[in-house]
Amino acid sequence: MGASKKKQARAAHCAMCSMLEKEGIRFEEKEEGRILFSLRLGQEMYSVSIVVDEMRQIIRINVPLLRIPEERRNSAAALVCTINYMLVDGAFDFDIRDGEITFRVAGSIGDIIIGPKYCKYLFYCAMSSCVQFGRILRDFAAGRLGFEQAMSFIYGHGAE
Repeated sequence: MGASKKKQARAAHCAMCSMLEKEGIRFEEKEEGRILFSLRLGQEMYSVSIVVDEMRQIIRINVPLLRIPEERRNSAAALVCTINYMLVDGAFDFDIRDGEITFRVAGSIGDIIIGPKYCKYLFYCAMSSCVQFGRILRDFAAGRLGFEQAMSFIYGHGAE
């Protein structure tokens, strides 16, 4: 069983690396199963962490976005909940203690054939969600959008 999990995790790691190479993304491999890189999409720079978890048999993509100022955190929590309700895969995590918002998506790697198409789906799911909703969250955090404006933009994006 342990050898099978290790083999599956290695296949997922290789598939993810292959997909990133095909997309022309330069990345750094860290400890076993961890891939790090930065990516500019439009005007924004994103730091991406991809972890292949052998024990739990998942591949997880994390994209930290921003920190919300303390005085806007309660309203930001409602915005994040609204966005998450609209998402099919992945979610924005919000730590109300420090205001950090991170996008996370995970997929199973157990007992399936892992290929670059699966990895590309997870990757594009993460990045498109960050692009689609990140600007709204950043503008809200900076005070350029009020709560009602942000909600209006969120519902507008969710209809696309």
